[in-house]
Amino acid sequence: MGKGKHKKVLRSEKAKVKLKGAKLPKGQNITKTDFKVKKILIREQLKEAGDSQVLQKVNIKDLIGKLRHNNSSIKQETLKSIRETVTSSPGDLFPKHLGEVLQTVGQLCLDIDKEVRRESFRCLQALFGAIDVALVEPFFDMLSSYLRCAMTHLQNPIQEDSLLLLDVLLHSVPHLVAKDSDRIFGNFLDMVSKLRSESQPGRTLSLNLGKKITAVKWRIRVLERLQRLLQALNASLTCADTETATKSINLNPNDSAFYAPIIRKPQEMWFVEISGLFINEMSSLKKKISSGDFSEAKKATFYVEQMVPLLVETWLEIRPQNTGKAQGVLGQEAANTFSLILGIFHELWAMVVRCDEQNQSQEMQNWLRKTHSRDFCQTFMIGFPFSFTDKSHSAQEENLRLCHLFCCLCATPTEQMHEIIDYTSACLTRTHSAQSWGCLLKVLRIIVVENGKSSPAQARKLCEKLLSLHTKLPPPACQLRGRILLLICHAITTGGVLDKDSLLPWFQRMRHTLCHEEKLPEDLIDALGRLYTISREFVLYLGQELPSILINISRVEITESTNALQSKRKLLNFLFWLPGKIAAKEIELLGDEDLRKYVQGLNCSKKS
Repeated sequence: MGKGKHKKVLRSEKAKVKLKGAKLPKGQNITKTDFKVKKILIREQLKEAGDSQVLQKVNIKDLIGKLRHNNSSIKQETLKSIRETVTSSPGDLFPKHLGEVLQTVGQLCLDIDKEVRRESFRCLQALFGAIDVALVEPFFDMLSSYLRCAMTHLQNPIQEDSLLLLDVLLHSVPHLVAKDSDRIFGNFLDMVSKLRSESQPGRTLSLNLGKKITAVKWRIRVLERLQRLLQALNASLTCADTETATKSINLNPNDSAFYAPIIRKPQEMWFVEISGLFINEMSSLKKKISSGDFSEAKKATFYVEQMVPLLVETWLEIRPQNTGKAQGVLGQEAANTFSLILGIFHELWAMVVRCDEQNQSQEMQNWLRKTHSRDFCQTFMIGFPFSFTDKSHSAQEENLRLCHLFCCLCATPTEQMHEIIDYTSACLTRTHSAQSWGCLLKVLRIIVVENGKSSPAQARKLCEKLLSLHTKLPPPACQLRGRILLLICHAITTGGVLDKDSLLPWFQRMRHTLCHEEKLPEDLIDALGRLYTISREFVLYLGQELPSILINISRVEITESTNALQSKRKLLNFLFWLPGKIAAKEIELLGDEDLRKYVQGLNCSKKS
């Protein structure tokens, strides 16, 4: 059986048609190796070896094409390539392709893959850091559109990551974000609130059902970016005002330059005329700003009307449920929310104050007090002063910011105002950080200077403590002493708060400072210059120790000053206000020839 089957197979093989052809010549049946291959380059190895050749030969068009690929890994690697290319050689690659690169990378901010979105944010940040910001401005509308699409996206992960995109824009191009704040602000409101109904105007807080984080944490993230947006908006408006204001000072070239004493009056600035010196007024302060354009006022009104009710409602949900006068204790989330709410309130108040300064009125401040002061006082002052469960972080700064807001919104004396004054008075005897001192001095300025006449007894009590504190401060606290001195000067200017008996010990201390202090800061000198013009008693008191003061001014060291000679001239300006002319033997006590000439010029400017 086996043999027969084998014969059948042989017969079938022989029956097949056999194809005959020439055999290949010897040497042509080998594998060809003359083809070209692309060199494999591994980025990590190139970085270690310091070879940047691969980064310089990247084709931007190829990278842009890969960004449109459907594969997430390819898009992620391409974004890394663009970021590394921009970081290593930003100059020659992107001027021609910047718009296309920004558009393609901006589209990936809405990508479904989380890692691609995060890498696109890093790529944008690298782009903004490597090129001139002015080149981004023509394309910012496109980026703003992608931002607003992300903030209103139906998928919660993309909506949450939109805050990271906003972080990049606020860090790199805050002035452009401020210009587009009107369109972005509405999306902020939609992220944490919703419209009540057609019959009920206004907004109410929305729940956070579809997200993986709690509603409180989500609101903290949104409010943090909203505060930064308002800060960028106020900063851009302030910068615009600063660029508009111009100084026009003309000096007589034939005479030596003198530092002219300045007298300030409300709504006006004018200079004392000294012979040989002619100074023109600042045109930006003399000319009244036209009130025909109310766009900023309308914007501020809209922001206040939309945000203040939401901030009050947010605080009502997280505040400690205390009753009576018990102190409120805030957990970590409540403390963070409390700090952000106060920060947003301060930015809104600064916006309102700026609009009133432009219109030279207090109409918007009065409107804000009338509409929202009652809700603010009844909501935020319950449980004051607050403390935090986290003992490593003090609540003093937040309490002082709350005091400042209360004094701004509630100018009339109330029972809560007494609590504010008692707390502020207690803070004067404690140690503070620089931020706390800034808040404390703002509160004191409102109580003592702006509202001093409405509650004179409390203002006088605080001012006397301030005088005592200024007297006891050690020399290293020079900058703080200068700021306190400015506040005391304003209190003296208002009148009725401080009497002569309370000022006498302080006058003695200041005279001793000018006679014996070896170092004086620039801030203190500026404050003294203001005090010369508003307190004749202080000038006369200095005149009693004139020789000692002149000797010390010659050898004193001026700190934090770019021009020590000019600072010493400001110190000598009190001589202009002394009765009579300065004797020649007293002028000789000055060791510096320039200072002696300056005093001689002041003598010439006095009326005989």
